[in-house]
Amino acid sequence: MTEVTPPYSDPKLRAFYASTQYYRLVPAGRSAMTAALVDVADAGELDGLSLVLAVRRGLRWTEADALPDPASGGVAADTTGAADVVVAVVNRNLSGASKRPALCIGTPAEVASCRAELTASDGGLDAGPGEADAGAVDAGSPGSGGPAPEGCACATVPPGAFCLLAVLGAARPRRRCPVR
Repeated sequence: MTEVTPPYSDPKLRAFYASTQYYRLVPAGRSAMTAALVDVADAGELDGLSLVLAVRRGLRWTEADALPDPASGGVAADTTGAADVVVAVVNRNLSGASKRPALCIGTPAEVASCRAELTASDGGLDAGPGEADAGAVDAGSPGSGGPAPEGCACATVPPGAFCLLAVLGAARPRRRCPVR
Protein backbone atom coordinates (compact mmCIF):
# COMPACT_ATOMS: atom_id res chain seq x y z
CA MET A 1 0.00 0.00 0.00
CA THR A 2 1.39 3.37 -1.01
CA GLU A 3 1.14 6.12 1.62
CA VAL A 4 0.28 9.50 0.03
CA THR A 5 -0.77 12.95 1.24
CA PRO A 6 -3.95 14.61 -0.06
CA PRO A 7 -4.48 16.23 -2.43
CA TYR A 8 -2.67 13.59 -4.47
CA SER A 9 -2.06 13.44 -8.19
CA ASP A 10 -0.22 10.84 -10.27
CA PRO A 11 -0.11 11.87 -13.95
CA LYS A 12 1.68 8.66 -15.00
CA LEU A 13 -0.12 5.86 -13.16
CA ARG A 14 0.48 2.43 -14.69
CA ALA A 15 -2.15 -0.27 -14.06
CA PHE A 16 -1.15 -3.70 -15.32
CA TYR A 17 -3.92 -6.13 -16.26
CA ALA A 18 -5.53 -8.14 -13.43
CA SER A 19 -3.95 -5.93 -10.77
CA THR A 20 -4.89 -3.56 -7.96
CA GLN A 21 -2.93 -0.60 -6.60
CA TYR A 22 -3.74 0.72 -3.12
CA TYR A 23 -3.23 4.29 -1.85
CA ARG A 24 -3.61 5.14 1.84
CA LEU A 25 -4.29 8.72 2.93
CA VAL A 26 -5.00 10.52 6.18
CA PRO A 27 -7.93 12.91 5.50
CA ALA A 28 -6.37 15.71 7.62
CA GLY A 29 -9.65 17.42 8.46
CA ARG A 30 -11.33 16.87 5.09
CA SER A 31 -15.02 16.03 5.57
CA ALA A 32 -15.42 14.34 2.19
CA MET A 33 -12.96 12.73 -0.23
CA THR A 34 -13.19 11.22 -3.67
CA ALA A 35 -10.95 10.06 -6.48
CA ALA A 36 -10.98 10.17 -10.27
CA LEU A 37 -9.08 8.61 -13.15
CA VAL A 38 -8.27 10.88 -16.09
CA ASP A 39 -7.71 9.65 -19.64
CA VAL A 40 -5.23 12.38 -20.59
CA ALA A 41 -4.58 11.07 -24.11
CA ASP A 42 -8.21 10.06 -24.87
CA ALA A 43 -6.89 6.63 -25.80
CA GLY A 44 -9.34 4.37 -23.97
CA GLU A 45 -7.10 4.19 -20.90
CA LEU A 46 -10.10 3.85 -18.56
CA ASP A 47 -11.58 0.71 -20.18
CA GLY A 48 -11.78 -2.02 -17.54
CA LEU A 49 -10.60 0.21 -14.67
CA SER A 50 -12.50 0.76 -11.41
CA LEU A 51 -11.95 2.88 -8.31
CA VAL A 52 -12.86 1.67 -4.83
CA LEU A 53 -12.93 3.86 -1.68
CA ALA A 54 -12.90 2.64 1.92
CA VAL A 55 -12.86 4.77 5.09
CA ARG A 56 -11.56 3.72 8.53
CA ARG A 57 -12.95 5.20 11.74
CA GLY A 58 -11.27 3.74 14.80
CA LEU A 59 -11.07 -0.02 14.27
CA ARG A 60 -13.94 -0.19 11.78
CA TRP A 61 -13.73 0.07 8.00
CA THR A 62 -16.74 1.17 5.99
CA GLU A 63 -17.90 -1.13 3.27
CA ALA A 64 -15.69 -0.49 0.26
CA ASP A 65 -17.67 1.43 -2.34
CA ALA A 66 -16.86 1.16 -6.03
CA LEU A 67 -17.29 4.54 -7.69
CA PRO A 68 -19.91 4.21 -10.46
CA ASP A 69 -17.89 6.35 -12.89
CA PRO A 70 -14.15 6.33 -12.17
CA ALA A 71 -13.65 9.40 -14.39
CA SER A 72 -16.21 11.68 -12.75
CA GLY A 73 -14.99 12.05 -9.16
CA GLY A 74 -18.61 12.90 -8.46
CA VAL A 75 -19.28 10.48 -5.59
CA ALA A 76 -17.53 11.43 -2.34
CA ALA A 77 -17.08 9.33 0.80
CA ASP A 78 -17.86 10.94 4.16
CA THR A 79 -14.50 11.22 5.95
CA THR A 80 -15.65 13.16 9.02
CA GLY A 81 -13.69 11.74 11.97
CA ALA A 82 -11.91 9.23 9.74
CA ALA A 83 -8.43 7.98 10.54
CA ASP A 84 -7.62 6.63 7.07
CA VAL A 85 -8.94 6.51 3.54
CA VAL A 86 -7.87 3.82 1.09
CA VAL A 87 -8.32 4.23 -2.65
CA ALA A 88 -7.87 1.14 -4.81
CA VAL A 89 -7.31 1.34 -8.58
CA VAL A 90 -8.47 -1.98 -10.02
CA ASN A 91 -7.69 -3.15 -13.55
CA ARG A 92 -10.31 -5.83 -14.31
CA ASN A 93 -8.85 -6.66 -17.73
CA LEU A 94 -7.45 -10.19 -17.89
CA SER A 95 -4.97 -9.50 -20.68
CA GLY A 96 -3.63 -6.75 -22.86
CA ALA A 97 -1.41 -3.75 -22.44
CA SER A 98 -1.20 -1.87 -19.18
CA LYS A 99 -3.39 1.21 -18.75
CA ARG A 100 -1.83 4.67 -18.26
CA PRO A 101 -4.45 7.03 -16.81
CA ALA A 102 -3.77 9.86 -14.39
CA LEU A 103 -5.09 9.62 -10.82
CA CYS A 104 -6.48 12.41 -8.62
CA ILE A 105 -7.42 11.98 -4.93
CA GLY A 106 -8.78 14.66 -2.58
CA THR A 107 -11.93 16.61 -1.80
CA PRO A 108 -14.38 16.97 -4.69
CA ALA A 109 -13.03 20.50 -5.33
CA GLU A 110 -9.39 19.30 -5.25
CA VAL A 111 -10.18 16.45 -7.65
CA ALA A 112 -12.03 18.80 -10.03
CA SER A 113 -9.02 21.15 -10.00
CA CYS A 114 -6.63 18.24 -10.61
CA ARG A 115 -8.73 16.95 -13.52
CA ALA A 116 -8.87 20.43 -15.07
CA GLU A 117 -5.10 20.83 -14.74
CA LEU A 118 -4.39 17.42 -16.29
CA THR A 119 -6.78 17.88 -19.21
CA ALA A 120 -5.50 21.41 -19.91
CA SER A 121 -2.04 19.97 -20.61
CA ASP A 122 -0.97 16.57 -21.86
CA GLY A 123 -0.22 15.40 -18.31
CA GLY A 124 3.51 15.38 -19.01
CA LEU A 125 3.27 12.76 -21.72
CA ASP A 126 5.38 13.00 -24.85
CA ALA A 127 3.64 12.55 -28.19
CA GLY A 128 6.72 10.91 -29.67
CA PRO A 129 9.55 11.95 -31.93
CA GLY A 130 8.66 14.61 -34.47
CA GLU A 131 5.20 15.24 -33.01
CA ALA A 132 4.23 18.45 -31.22
CA ASP A 133 2.97 18.23 -27.67
CA ALA A 134 2.81 20.34 -24.51
CA GLY A 135 5.28 18.40 -22.40
CA ALA A 136 9.00 17.85 -22.22
CA VAL A 137 10.49 15.00 -24.18
CA ASP A 138 10.14 11.97 -21.96
CA ALA A 139 9.52 9.08 -24.33
CA GLY A 140 10.41 8.04 -27.84
CA SER A 141 13.26 10.49 -28.23
CA PRO A 142 16.05 9.59 -30.64
CA GLY A 143 18.83 7.63 -28.95
CA SER A 144 16.63 6.60 -26.00
CA GLY A 145 15.84 3.20 -27.46
CA GLY A 146 12.34 4.26 -28.47
CA PRO A 147 9.15 4.07 -26.50
CA ALA A 148 8.67 1.52 -23.75
CA PRO A 149 7.21 -1.79 -24.90
CA GLU A 150 3.49 -2.27 -24.34
CA GLY A 151 2.11 -4.85 -21.93
CA CYS A 152 3.60 -6.05 -18.71
CA ALA A 153 5.76 -8.89 -20.10
CA CYS A 154 4.88 -10.90 -17.01
CA ALA A 155 3.59 -13.82 -19.07
CA THR A 156 6.72 -14.40 -21.15
CA VAL A 157 7.65 -17.69 -19.45
CA PRO A 158 5.86 -20.57 -21.19
CA PRO A 159 3.29 -22.24 -18.93
CA GLY A 160 4.98 -25.61 -19.50
CA ALA A 161 8.05 -24.34 -17.64
CA PHE A 162 6.08 -24.11 -14.41
CA CYS A 163 4.74 -27.65 -14.87
CA LEU A 164 8.28 -28.90 -15.52
CA LEU A 165 9.54 -27.25 -12.33
CA ALA A 166 6.67 -28.77 -10.32
CA VAL A 167 7.35 -32.27 -11.70
CA LEU A 168 11.09 -31.97 -11.06
CA GLY A 169 10.44 -30.80 -7.52
CA ALA A 170 8.07 -33.71 -6.85
CA ALA A 171 10.45 -36.29 -8.38
CA ARG A 172 13.42 -35.13 -6.34
CA PRO A 173 14.66 -37.88 -4.01
CA ARG A 174 13.80 -37.24 -0.38
CA ARG A 175 16.33 -37.65 2.39
CA ARG A 176 15.29 -39.14 5.66
CA CYS A 177 16.45 -37.63 8.87
CA PRO A 178 18.49 -40.07 10.98
CA VAL A 179 16.72 -41.35 14.07
CA ARG A 180 18.24 -39.88 17.18
